Amino acid sequence: MNWPLWLVVALCAVVVGWMGAVAFHHFRIRHLLSDLRADAERYHPPDIRKTPRVFGILEDLERHGCRTLPVLIDEFHPDAPSGYLAGLSDLLSTLLFNALREDTPEQKWEMYRMLRDLEVQGGDPPEELHRKCEALHRWWAKEGPTYHQSWRFWSTNCRAR
Repeated sequence: MNWPLWLVVALCAVVVGWMGAVAFHHFRIRHLLSDLRADAERYHPPDIRKTPRVFGILEDLERHGCRTLPVLIDEFHPDAPSGYLAGLSDLLSTLLFNALREDTPEQKWEMYRMLRDLEVQGGDPPEELHRKCEALHRWWAKEGPTYHQSWRFWSTNCRAR
């Protein structure tokens, strides 16, 4: 075979490998979140964070870093179990503050205020849950690309350049 054909084959192999890595992380995170939701439906909100299994799932999701953010934000729906949303709120705060390591104190303070306002508590009324979920989705639509770029599957903190 001549060299242009080898170049095409090599390029195709790189693209397929990249797509496989992106898909692996996406499906792994989805699976962990579905396990977390299943446990949240079994336990009451204060108890969910105390189980070793849930702690392990949250730790694994945390290790995925910013790759978790798009899928995590997508899970915020008012009809989800309140314990699940409370656990997701904690995880979201951790992931976003990890992403802000190199930002200014003002930026960190602004993020803290936003997260405090949108934090889901176990006993939030339905209209409050709806407001928080909608506001979080709007924020992600506007700010999401600064926290995660899906093509950078190898990175756990897309804000660090």
